[in-house]
Amino acid sequence: MSIFKITVQRPVAISMVVLGVVVFGAIAYKQLPLNLMPTMSYPRLTIRTEYPGSGPEEVERQISRPIESILGTVGHLVRIVSHSRAELSELVIEFDWKVNMDIAVQEVREKIDLLRLPEDAERPVLLRYDPNLDPMMRLGLWGKADLYQLRLYAEEVVRPALETLPGVAAVKIKGGLEREVEVALDEKKISALGVSIDLISKRLKEENINLAGGRLKEGATHYLVRTLNEFVSLEDMGNLIIVERDGKQIRLRDVARLRFHPKEQEIITRVNGRLSVELSVFREADANIVEVSRLVRNKIFGSAAQRRFVMQMGSSKQTKKASWKKRRGRRKKGRRSRKTRGKKGRKSKKSKKSKKGRGKWKGRKGGWSARRKRRMKRRQRLLMTRFLMYNLPDGMKLKVLEDQAIFIRDAINEVLQSAFIGGIVAVLVLLLFMRNLWSTVIIGLSIPLSVVATFAGLYMSGVSLNIMSLGGLALGIGMLVDNSIVVLESILRFREEGESIPDSAVLGVAEVGGAVTASTLTTVAVFFPIVFVQGAAGQLLRDLALTVVLSLLSSLIVSLFFIPMLSALQLFGGGGETTSKRSVVWRHLAWGRLRDGWAWLVAGWSRGGWRRLALIVFFVPVLAYLLATFVLQLTLECVSWLWKWLVVLLAAILLVIYTGIRLVAMLFWKPVVWVMDIFLHGLEWGYPRLLAGSLKRSGVVLVLAVLMAGGAYLLLGQLKREFVPKVHQGAFQLELAFPVGTPLQTTAKRLQPIESWLSKLQGITSLTSTVGVEKTEVQNAEKGEHSATVSIKLLPYGNLERKEKEAIDRMRGVLENIPGLRLKVEYPALFSMKTPIEVEVRGEDLKILGRLAQQVKEEMEKIPSLRDIRSSAVGGLPEIQILYKRERLLRYGISVQQVAQIVRNKVHGAVATKFRKRERRLDVLVRVNRPQLQSMRELLDLTIHTAEGVPIPLRQVAEIKIDEGPSQILRVGSQRAIILRADLDGMALGEATAAINEKLAQITFPPGYSAGLSGQSEEMERSLQSLLYALLLSIFLVYLVMASQFESLVSPFVILFSIPLAFIGVVGFFWWFQLPVSVMVLIGLIILAGIVVNNAIVLVDAMNKQIERGVEPEEAIRQASALRLRPILMTTATTVLGLLPLALGLGEGSELRRPMAIAIMVGLLFSTLLTLVVIPILYKIVIVRVHTMLSSAQPELVGDVTSSGD
Repeated sequence: MSIFKITVQRPVAISMVVLGVVVFGAIAYKQLPLNLMPTMSYPRLTIRTEYPGSGPEEVERQISRPIESILGTVGHLVRIVSHSRAELSELVIEFDWKVNMDIAVQEVREKIDLLRLPEDAERPVLLRYDPNLDPMMRLGLWGKADLYQLRLYAEEVVRPALETLPGVAAVKIKGGLEREVEVALDEKKISALGVSIDLISKRLKEENINLAGGRLKEGATHYLVRTLNEFVSLEDMGNLIIVERDGKQIRLRDVARLRFHPKEQEIITRVNGRLSVELSVFREADANIVEVSRLVRNKIFGSAAQRRFVMQMGSSKQTKKASWKKRRGRRKKGRRSRKTRGKKGRKSKKSKKSKKGRGKWKGRKGGWSARRKRRMKRRQRLLMTRFLMYNLPDGMKLKVLEDQAIFIRDAINEVLQSAFIGGIVAVLVLLLFMRNLWSTVIIGLSIPLSVVATFAGLYMSGVSLNIMSLGGLALGIGMLVDNSIVVLESILRFREEGESIPDSAVLGVAEVGGAVTASTLTTVAVFFPIVFVQGAAGQLLRDLALTVVLSLLSSLIVSLFFIPMLSALQLFGGGGETTSKRSVVWRHLAWGRLRDGWAWLVAGWSRGGWRRLALIVFFVPVLAYLLATFVLQLTLECVSWLWKWLVVLLAAILLVIYTGIRLVAMLFWKPVVWVMDIFLHGLEWGYPRLLAGSLKRSGVVLVLAVLMAGGAYLLLGQLKREFVPKVHQGAFQLELAFPVGTPLQTTAKRLQPIESWLSKLQGITSLTSTVGVEKTEVQNAEKGEHSATVSIKLLPYGNLERKEKEAIDRMRGVLENIPGLRLKVEYPALFSMKTPIEVEVRGEDLKILGRLAQQVKEEMEKIPSLRDIRSSAVGGLPEIQILYKRERLLRYGISVQQVAQIVRNKVHGAVATKFRKRERRLDVLVRVNRPQLQSMRELLDLTIHTAEGVPIPLRQVAEIKIDEGPSQILRVGSQRAIILRADLDGMALGEATAAINEKLAQITFPPGYSAGLSGQSEEMERSLQSLLYALLLSIFLVYLVMASQFESLVSPFVILFSIPLAFIGVVGFFWWFQLPVSVMVLIGLIILAGIVVNNAIVLVDAMNKQIERGVEPEEAIRQASALRLRPILMTTATTVLGLLPLALGLGEGSELRRPMAIAIMVGLLFSTLLTLVVIPILYKIVIVRVHTMLSSAQPELVGDVTSSGD
């Protein structure tokens, strides 16, 4: 109790501590980074290996399988999925969620370094996926300039300007055209001269070089030796001597044509149907995305001050132009001939000369001050116009296509708004219950203090402000006042019993401090098992859990130390025994001093004698000082008279406004108070009678409770299930795929009418398209030159879910009827997850796999809610397969690898060196002239050289055939597979999983072949199992805390019965309204397990204390239940209504928080209603009867059982 006395006796010290927490919390809030989702580390690694000139089967055999084999011994490995495509192998490695990815990456790298791959294969590259490294902003640049100029401007101007901004990590450019130097060889000439393409590439590389040669000292001078031999022009490169034949020098220009040529396009980007260049802005890992977005926008469009300056500058230019025309008109009109001007004209010339001379120092145009002003204006103009849009070349346009910061800012503002509204509602509920403004203010202060302290804890924990952390704060808003309510209610009760205000504060907090601590620790304890939750659910829950824990611990400290200090103030309860009597004598202080001094002087003067002289010498200055003080005070009073009347007038106006607001509020408040009084009086009258009847019929009540619990258990199997609710942002993507083998330009041409039709649809604000895919991107076989992605953004208002569905349905109705076009709709993902439905068909023979996959696909198409069903076994590319004759190759002394390399270099080309043009280095591509390779016959006519250097045509050592090979070979777990993917429309994930399993059971698979579900369904089952495990652990920890608090093994069992009572309400509510159970709902149940026991803890604690005071057990149950009815109702009402804004969830990202808030609200409300009846009955049956049994058997154990609160 001594520590609580200190809080009451030293209010200044407590206030300073609180002030320090507030200041540091506010500073921490400003420093916290802002993100959409928590930082998530995905245990996934991609290994990419390029194998030029190889097909999918060669890549699988020589690259993918060896890597799979050597990585099989890596620790914590879950599975390996390999994609073998033409010239490329990609292995996706999935680890266990508890693995340290840094160690895993190092282990994988060490294994790969031991692997020997074919010489032509590139070094494997490890790519680690991080969703936080997705571009935060996408920009589009288009205009009248050609694609090369657009790309050049983006690379040389836009990218450097943005990459210098704080928080910007990199800017990636896609689209447009890049140039290269093409060395187009004449196949006939080089064959006739016996010059190979390898020799030409080698000569270009050897002769194009700048190299430092060290230093040379001659005398006292040190020289730097450098070899400067890089090509300076195409003419210089063309003069390169390749070989000498018969004394004649063969130069490069003799056998090749050199020119600047556009690189082969991999990707085409368009904005609203116009060719463009796309820039993706990436932020640094710890940067505030909203702040970085603001800086980028200011750099592009200028700050508000810069835009105002440009507008003013434009208007001033127009004004100057108009005034110049006006002055010019006046000069023309008033011009006179030299004959008529005479002396007047000469005088004017002299005067102008003199003015011009004086202007050298002081004139308006030519003086130093004027020049200084002009320099300052030029400098200001340079600073205020230093943004991209102002300096953008004519005809170019730069637009923000996508900005994650907008959604993040709106989503986080919505969470903060929900939290603020929830706090206001909670305070109003308190005022409604307590009817005491000061008491309500005391409890209401616990909300902002706890929130600010939480910000400091989040900063020290390294947690960002995101949807989940702020969602946890919003969830805890209603619970932050629970502890303060219990503490203040106890203090009030002691005050009503006649204790003094300081003693009431100390006794009140001491009585309920243990129960309050226990109830808080039970809520905190449920979050410790989160460390065992694996998958995305665990990482999503951690930030939310930490926020709730920090806020509740902060509210506990506030309720135990700050609330008693405030309640001990004399303002509590409308005043105290002593009242402060502040005097207003300061107004007449000068007059009083003057009056008393004058009386003393008159008395001394009347006595006469030496006193008169002394008074004149010593006290006349004092009298003068007093007189001056009086005059000064009188002056101040006169000067402040007007100000005082203004203050009085302002106070009167505020009083009138306050009275008006109060009158209007009373019109609504009084009915609410009247209804509330009726409700509370009805409860206070009816609850004791209901409890008395229930205690008499306890068996019937318990049977009803058991029946409800059994019904809820039966309903569990009928609940819908999903992994994570879909978040609607008013944006989606159309993944379009034409037949495999469609060239890039043909795909772009076929996409144009689709773009034109989409742009005419209402409600679309932005339409961007990307044709093809870059080779550097992690991709799948569904994408390539034949594919296109159309990003669509809708108007950001209204019901986005409904608008998205209507728009997609309309687009499907048109696009699905286009022959040869496959459509897939994708939504922006907040965090990386797999496709909702993935069915893996596994086996070895590709033909059998294809037949089985087609059969499974046909069965899946019978399920109406599955949309966009697609197979990983897409049609293969048409191939020209070269089959070499090994006997002839051996006769000529050459190998298959040498011939294949020559064919690749002539057909595809080889980059020999780099050509410097200004600050850019262009690739020098050497290959056969394209017009000489237009048919298979010309391909067979390509010249190769034997070991003796004799040129022969390719047809002598090889033959060709046309076939269609597989586009990719997919392996899952060291076994070939075909994956069927599908999206959901109007069906929960659990329902779809059950329906697909039923269809798969009807298919007969040959030996060695099988099919199974993966994707989100697999991840959902894993996450749900780990969450259920965490829920059971949470209940166990709650029991441990309560047993330790009550020092009893029996009382916690009674309290734990409130948890299934809450689950009954949640299951029934979700079943009745057909709401799906997701990871967020299970998170809400874990939180609920720690909340619902609080009411039972307070109730059982009060019962124990009544029994300790000697009250009969049944009467103690009645008295304690009636005593704790109002606090329980207050805490429940504040928590439920505080969550109401989250449950309504009308803003961005609310789809994630709404199910969690609904589960907590419904469970808490239902549990509270049943707790008030069932817990007293259980207490009577378990505690009282056990107490009676033990008392009759072993009287010495009575103290142990009854003192459960010790």
